[in-house]
Amino acid sequence: GMGLTGFDNGKQTYQTLSMDNMGTGMMAGEGTYDPGKKQLTDQGRFTDPMVGQRGYRGVVTLIDDDHYRYEMYAADQNGKEFRMMEILYTRIN
Repeated sequence: GMGLTGFDNGKQTYQTLSMDNMGTGMMAGEGTYDPGKKQLTDQGRFTDPMVGQRGYRGVVTLIDDDHYRYEMYAADQNGKEFRMMEILYTRIN
């Protein structure tokens, strides 16, 4: 997959856009950065091929200068949030 993250000066929020080869749609979100936690959290909606439209919450945690983690959460049929995905990134020099 591929993702883009940018800061919207007008809204004072971060904007995210991602796509991958698991579907034909793009996923867009909006969020904020917490410098104390070193986390960018965004929320948005995407089309799940199994259930249709659903909301998500994404969390990017900056671990150090060379590592960060992305976690994606969604709610199950009963409304309980669960982690759908976790990706650990490492900078390659």
